[in-house]
Amino acid sequence: MRTLEGHSAAVWDVEFALLADN
Repeated sequence: MRTLEGHSAAVWDVEFALLADN
C-alpha cells in the first residue's frame, strides 16, 4: 500500500473505506 507523508492513519482509514465502498 502506498503511504503519503502528512497522511495520518485516520485519514487513510477513511479513504480506504471509501475506496472499498466503490
